[in-house]
Amino acid sequence: MPKGIPKRPSAHDRIDLLTSKLDDLAEVMQLLVDHVKIPKSQELSETPHSEVPVETSQNPSFETVQGLVPTKWKEIINRYLGNVEASMESTTGGHYVLTVYMPEGIDRRSGEAKKYSKDHSTGLIRYTSELADVEHWCELISKNIRKTFPNWELNK
Repeated sequence: MPKGIPKRPSAHDRIDLLTSKLDDLAEVMQLLVDHVKIPKSQELSETPHSEVPVETSQNPSFETVQGLVPTKWKEIINRYLGNVEASMESTTGGHYVLTVYMPEGIDRRSGEAKKYSKDHSTGLIRYTSELADVEHWCELISKNIRKTFPNWELNK
């Protein structure tokens, strides 16, 4: 090999270096996990299971798994829409999908869609601004309901 050109580390040496760096990273991550405290705002509440729409043979793709909704989220939902059903699912991107089922007597759909499931709105809630996103989404739902049902009053 010509002088002045450094010798490339062997595959074994590169694997050892990578393993060492991954061990260091795992140690740092474990320290972070050990010191993270979950704030009270993240406590979970569960919507009663009996309120979950039932899957029917006419609509086999309807999701029936009830997700847990954080207490703070549920408070915001109740403030804008009253005591309604809601569920939450995590996405692969680290965000959440919030589904809010319309209050009793509110159905914005027409035709066949009314037969098979309950009217609902689904929105993406970003991990970094979850409370603001939930509030914004509920505000939009409330405005939308009032467009179709101007005399709608909040049931708490």
